[in-house]
Amino acid sequence: MKWSDLMWQDTFVGAQQSRLSFGNEYELSIITELNEPDLFELAIFVGERFVKIFGIHPDLDDDSDDVLRFQTREEVIGVVRKLESITGEVPLNVYN
Repeated sequence: MKWSDLMWQDTFVGAQQSRLSFGNEYELSIITELNEPDLFELAIFVGERFVKIFGIHPDLDDDSDDVLRFQTREEVIGVVRKLESITGEVPLNVYN
């Protein structure tokens, strides 16, 4: 998947969001940071639950937020690639 393949939807707070589904297991939410152009926040879900994944989240034992903030486009695509590798699935846009 390339950056240009992402489909975006406006959120109620003025940001934009893209969501990717990796098979029936993981979903990745990508939201634009409001005051930081070209930076994004990421969250990985299984169902409605936030999850942390080894190799993506810096500290699995930390009780800090599960959201990865201030990620660059390259870091976002890196997370997409890792989830592709973990799941063996090509991500699908949730928003069409």
